[in-house]
Amino acid sequence: MLLYLLEAHLTIVITALAVSRTSPHRSGLAIRRILRTLRPLRSATLAISGAVQTFAPHLDADQRSLVNAILGREVTHQSE
Repeated sequence: MLLYLLEAHLTIVITALAVSRTSPHRSGLAIRRILRTLRPLRSATLAISGAVQTFAPHLDADQRSLVNAILGREVTHQSE
């Protein structure tokens, strides 16, 4: 059990390190600026009567261009 917890923790830490190095490299912004820009974004997943629906956050132009730069492709979903 302890081994699984340690492995899960290390996976999260290594992923966070990779994201914190890759995101500024792709976007040209500091990680602090990236976090401040993207912090308000939240998605929601609702289950009503057995139907599950996920609602993506609304992205303004700055947020959309930042996400596109980090992902290296265009974001294709947009909720209104």
